[in-house]
Parts: sequence; structure tokens; C-alpha cells
Amino acid sequence: MTPRQRWLALLNDRKPDRIPTDYWATGEVTARLLKELGCRNEWDLFERLHIDGPYHLSAPPTATSHPQDPQADIWGIRYRDVDYGTGVYKEAVHSPLAEMTTPDEVHQFAWPDPDDHDFAEAARRADNLPDDRIIFAGDYEPFLLYCRMRGMERSYMDLLLSPEIADAILGHIFDYHYRLN
Repeated sequence: MTPRQRWLALLNDRKPDRIPTDYWATGEVTARLLKELGCRNEWDLFERLHIDGPYHLSAPPTATSHPQDPQADIWGIRYRDVDYGTGVYKEAVHSPLAEMTTPDEVHQFAWPDPDDHDFAEAARRADNLPDDRIIFAGDYEPFLLYCRMRGMERSYMDLLLSPEIADAILGHIFDYHYRLN
């Protein structure tokens, strides 16, 4: 079975020849595997390791920062690099909604525009999809993003103490991704 056939069998409640697999790793782990296994790229690595990872199709963003904070991403979150000795990861250090106390304040925030993506490029990419891979389109982790925008502790407290704030924030995140996807 090809990776695509394997995933489709599983999703259609049929038995694949084996459980489909995916791959998630830090850049430095992937770079080391590529080097150690003599692979030219991730697709070669997937073949070598029998990884059924999907092809990710998306419209590349045309905006890279928040309109009111050029040091932040499109959501207004600022990050810092944290070096852990063998690599680096990004950690949120500024949560733009942390001090908001009402849904009105949440609604007034400058939310990103899902139209700020290159849909023509996505269409070009869609014309050249591999036929042996399942296609993964869209990206949506609402509570993770919510926690970065509000702060981890406050996010969990909101669910119990300020559900109207949680609803307003999660509503904006949902609307963005619904329109984008």
C-alpha cells in the first residue's frame, strides 16, 4: 500500500497493511537524521523510515507580524529563542490579551485577517500534489493559540471564572480558521 492508500483505508474503517505513521521532530533532529541516513530531503527520509506523513498544503501568509506590534506574530504574540544545548525552540513571552477583562476589549483587539494569505500560490501547489500521499490542509489548534494569547494560567482560569472571555477569544480564533480553511 502507498501511504495514501494506508491512511484512506484507516479513515474508511478498512484494515491497512500496517498502521499509518507520521513524523514530527525538531529541525536539528531532522537534520541529523538526513545526514546520518544519507537522505537528500524529508521525502527521502520518509521513504527510508516507512513514514506515511501527509503532504501539507496551505496558503502561505502574506502578513508576518501584528499591525500594532512589528515584533509580534500576526496574533500579537512575541517569542524569544530558548537554547537548550543541542537546539533552539521558541517560547511565548508576551500574551497580548493577558490584561483584558471584558469581551468588548477582546472584540476591539486587532485580529488577523485570513485574507492575508497567498491563495494563488496554494492553488499552484495544489496543481502539483503527490498522488501517493494523503493531503493535510488547514491548521487549527485553538486552545494552544488561546493560551499563548492570554497566558497559560489565565487561560485555564478563564474557563471557570470568565467563560465569556474564553468564548469571545475562541470565537475569533474559530472565525479566522474557518474563513482561512
